[in-house]
Amino acid sequence: MENFEKRVFVIDSDEVSLRTTTTLLEKSGFLVVANSKTGENITEVINEKKPDIFLLEIFLRGKMDGIETAKMIKRKYKLPFIFLTSNEDYTTFLRAKQTGPSAYLTKPIEEKELTSAIETAIINKNFEDKIIKTRKDTLLDLIIETSGERALSLFNEYVDFENPRTFVVSTSTKFNIDKFINKECETIINLKRVNDIKQLNKFFESVNHKLDDNGIFIGCAETKELRKRRILKKYIPVFNYFYYTLDFILKRVFPKLPITKSIYFFLTNGRNRVFSRPEVLGRLYSCGFKVHSEQYINNHLFFVAEKVKEPSFDLHPSYGPLFSMKRVGKKGKTIYVKKFRTMHPYAEYLQEYVYEKNKLEEGGKFKNDFRISTVGRIFRKFWIDEFPMFINLFRGDIKLVGVRPLSEHYLSLYDEEFRNYRQKYKPGLVPPFYADMPKTLEEIVDSEKKYLELYEIKPFRTDIKYFFKAFYNIIFKNARSR
Repeated sequence: MENFEKRVFVIDSDEVSLRTTTTLLEKSGFLVVANSKTGENITEVINEKKPDIFLLEIFLRGKMDGIETAKMIKRKYKLPFIFLTSNEDYTTFLRAKQTGPSAYLTKPIEEKELTSAIETAIINKNFEDKIIKTRKDTLLDLIIETSGERALSLFNEYVDFENPRTFVVSTSTKFNIDKFINKECETIINLKRVNDIKQLNKFFESVNHKLDDNGIFIGCAETKELRKRRILKKYIPVFNYFYYTLDFILKRVFPKLPITKSIYFFLTNGRNRVFSRPEVLGRLYSCGFKVHSEQYINNHLFFVAEKVKEPSFDLHPSYGPLFSMKRVGKKGKTIYVKKFRTMHPYAEYLQEYVYEKNKLEEGGKFKNDFRISTVGRIFRKFWIDEFPMFINLFRGDIKLVGVRPLSEHYLSLYDEEFRNYRQKYKPGLVPPFYADMPKTLEEIVDSEKKYLELYEIKPFRTDIKYFFKAFYNIIFKNARSR
């Protein structure tokens, strides 16, 4: 049999066994393009010699045994491999089986058995390649037809469509994710917009459950801003604003009000809801994802998200005007600060994302914070959002004057020594920020240090002094929260 076109890479730590296997292969007409005694540092050889198949001893010496080497070969090169071993331990066999070898041969190996195993493995690989190419072509045609070539270009940056663990679906139901996608896949692309998914968080949680750690999820949404632009452009002036207002009330407000929510879902099955960009991204973060990319394509926001942890399972999300913010109080105790909503729902999950993208602006607030709604900016300008904090004041969670109650993420921007120091005291309704008007994070920290040091010596006098100084700046110098 002429097998000279079949290129074989042999990896075996035993010198005698390595020579024997190489001789047997050459006798059978195979071309041994490389051999190695270890699975480490072989990528350059693989790239240069371009083998068709690997023969691997399971019990290799070094940091990588044969099973770990096989995993690397499968993940990086998607080439077939055959395990060789003189040890028939059943536990090892089960571990090796999970990597998906083409065969499992026990030494000493007979020529006929080896030839048959290699030929079968290469035939199966060629057959799989044809199936994968057909599947890939079908998927690409579906994506182009549904989402367009620009979307496909985005997907190609993150997705290997030849990988059988890549799944492309167009579904609005959690059932299809649970039923038809295998556990632990590497990539899930959903071509259906999230606006038509009834239980969106449950859907995202199911996707999270199916993905490997660091797996990729790609989806799309028509955001509130994109929907507004589409409606205003579609209809004639005056009528377009009337239509948009009605659409916003029916499909944005009604699904979130307890009294109208059940009626809306009964009539529409949750389809065609309006979501803001912060809400879509915030829901992803709450369900254990980290967003790597956003692109606007064909009047849709496409997102690329990575699974980084398990979902938070937020059973009581808040949509109403009054909500509670999780903050760090005295001695590190968690307190829930009451405020009127100035941000979109689920925006609290995006604090780290906004900081990574935009950092801080003058005054210590997040720069270009897209989480704040239009009404929220008005509330902040006139201090309306702060009024419910008097509830926390009466409860004893905070005092009248004190350092600002911070989220865990914002507090992590402070050095550890000062974090521990400021947690010795109750946070306050009126922070020293409005007395000193610092501009940078470093100046904010210095302002708080100065206040706390004075407070330690003369608490009552310090609070009175800072209160009236803050009051003066707010009334006469227009100091505001942005």
